[in-house]
Amino acid sequence: MDVKAVLGRAIRQWYLFLLFPLLTFSLGYAYLRYEVPEFEVKGTILIKESPEDRALSQAVGDVGGVFVENNATNLINQIEILKSFAIMRAAVDTLGLEVSYLSMGNVKNTNLYDLAERPFLLSSYQSDGQRLYNKPLFIALNDDRQSYAVSFEDEEKIIGRFGQSLVLPYGTITLERNSDYVGSRASMSIVVQDPVSVAKNYGKRLKINTLRSSELLEISLQDVVPERAIDFITTIIQVYNTFTILEQKEIALRTTEFVNDRLDYLQQELNEVEVAAEDYIINNDIVGGTDRELETAFTQLTENERQIIELSITQEAISRLRGVLSGNSTDSLRYLPYTVELANLDLGPVLEQYNRLLLEREQLLQSAKSDNPALIPINESLLEVRQTVADVLKEATEDINSNIAALKATNETVFTSIKRIPGKQRGLMALERQQSIREQLYLFLLQRREESALSSAAAVENIRVFEAPMQGGSTSSGPVPVYSIALLMGLLLPLGWVTLQEFMDDTIKSPDKLKELSLAPLLGTIAFETAQNRIVVDASSRTPIAEMFRMLRTNLQFVGAGKNQQIILVTSSVGGEGKTFICLNLSMSLAISGKRVLVIGMDLRKPKLGKYITNDENYQHDGLTNYLTGGAQLEDIIQPYPEQSNLHFISSGVVPPNPAELLMLPKLTDLLSELRERYDYILIDLPPVGLVTDALLLRNQVDLSVYVTRFGETKQGQIAIVNDLYAAKKLPNLSLVLNGVKSGRGYGYGYGYGYGYGYGYGYYSES
Repeated sequence: MDVKAVLGRAIRQWYLFLLFPLLTFSLGYAYLRYEVPEFEVKGTILIKESPEDRALSQAVGDVGGVFVENNATNLINQIEILKSFAIMRAAVDTLGLEVSYLSMGNVKNTNLYDLAERPFLLSSYQSDGQRLYNKPLFIALNDDRQSYAVSFEDEEKIIGRFGQSLVLPYGTITLERNSDYVGSRASMSIVVQDPVSVAKNYGKRLKINTLRSSELLEISLQDVVPERAIDFITTIIQVYNTFTILEQKEIALRTTEFVNDRLDYLQQELNEVEVAAEDYIINNDIVGGTDRELETAFTQLTENERQIIELSITQEAISRLRGVLSGNSTDSLRYLPYTVELANLDLGPVLEQYNRLLLEREQLLQSAKSDNPALIPINESLLEVRQTVADVLKEATEDINSNIAALKATNETVFTSIKRIPGKQRGLMALERQQSIREQLYLFLLQRREESALSSAAAVENIRVFEAPMQGGSTSSGPVPVYSIALLMGLLLPLGWVTLQEFMDDTIKSPDKLKELSLAPLLGTIAFETAQNRIVVDASSRTPIAEMFRMLRTNLQFVGAGKNQQIILVTSSVGGEGKTFICLNLSMSLAISGKRVLVIGMDLRKPKLGKYITNDENYQHDGLTNYLTGGAQLEDIIQPYPEQSNLHFISSGVVPPNPAELLMLPKLTDLLSELRERYDYILIDLPPVGLVTDALLLRNQVDLSVYVTRFGETKQGQIAIVNDLYAAKKLPNLSLVLNGVKSGRGYGYGYGYGYGYGYGYGYYSES
């Protein structure tokens, strides 16, 4: 790519560098005028760690490092729950975000989110499938102020009354007057969207990220209405807290129900033991106390029996838990709210952690598929908790069995020592011991019931808001960047356009390029002539273009040095390259040097020589075709040039139907032989050799061949024609002339003046 050529073309098309910036600045102004900027709303929250999570970390934190990353996993789970479809849909339904109220403008619509901006409200709607969704309903208040008109795009208006259902082709709506509205707006548009799609859209746009590697979460949302984004973030926090409180209350309720069932059972057993004790005392007539030894023995037995019962209850609970954990069941264990207390470990937090993970998994499954990546950490945590609990329970079972066996052995020893104690008293104490044990269990369950009731009453929100959602900056880039980009584009676009033009332009633009592509020598260059003069050379002219033709005349002597140069053929690749202009002015240059010169117009297909010389577009005279067909004599067709006695010309004559056949007649050879005797130089204007073969028919009759190319018109690929003619010697002494070389601003080459005139494209348009 020639940088100078690109710059030259840019200078010639300078107006583009004014028009394009004006256009881009106008587009920038329109963009700023009608842009709908989005605003970013951010807030900071903390999801508080539950007591169960803290107890779990303390209880099993040393077991193989299973819960080292428990907090991070739990935080990811909570983020996914916050962005779940259930939360999004609840927030959309709470705020009614599926309904948009718009003030229609010519280009930009304004969202009427503020309740005080809406003259009426859509209180309810029912869509016929999906047909009502995304259809703008234009609502206009009628003159009676009690009714309104609804129109769908170009459809007819439908009249409805406020507070009454209106049946539309796509569903049913009910509008109410807004008592809070104090403006004068009498119309607006309402668009109802699919709530499911709206909830999914908000889920995609909502961003929740950890803040600076801490457990704080930054929750953000971009919206064209910042108040709507603030309300949405606030609502999802409220919905999440509501779900959390309901979950805590549900667990407390289940626990209370379980405890009440156990209390009823123990109450019945306690009553039975008390009745049995009364019957035993009455039936055996037992009065008074026992000695110290018997009391001590039974005290020990009572304590051992109490421990055995507690261990048995614990063993039964452990057995049930192991039964659940040994299978693949994923049923929630939250319906077994009692705690299993071991000697060195409280499994309550572990079980509650297991239930909470299951609950999170169920919530995520409502909005995600089973193969969702968000479920992977939860499933892994569930497996880890399950395995940890199973290992602990296994060891606990072995310890309990060992303790029970030891207590039973102790009891056997004690029983041996008290065999001497009277049986009646021993039986009574056994009943009292059973009564004491059941009373203790009864009191324990009463305490658990109160704790559950307190937990339900004291359920608190799980999210703590550190920074309430507030409006941030606009996403609009502002006028300075927009106008800067507009200016840059206004300069780059025309530069790119002229660069593309230059890249696509494969015409000859300099003599050096012509020399580079061609095998034939360059005879000379002729500048571009701005005037419409067809003959620019005369005896008194001293213009640069006249001097160029004189130099061209001089160079002809070197091309055919030592050879006959009498008959010169002039042709080109296509029409419009100025071969007739070159032929005439070269003839004039030779004539004013004192040589007798004849110009023959052999372009029998589109003759122009006679018209150019006489400046008469309607020129008619006998010419070459008349002579070759026997319609005229030689003296009849040779005409003098009025302003130069040494110059004569023969026009083409009438246009024949068979020009190539005429040029092949022997009579033309005889004509040229006779003319050699009369003139020093004979110049023949022939059709473009790139289109027809007329020039090749005369290759044996001519001495020199001048091939005319034109600056900015001749294609580089057409030089292959010249190379073929030169290499195969199809035309004798072939040389090139570059015509119409432009100079001055933007071209970087030339002589200050130039000329260009010729055929133009469409050489055979008339035929």
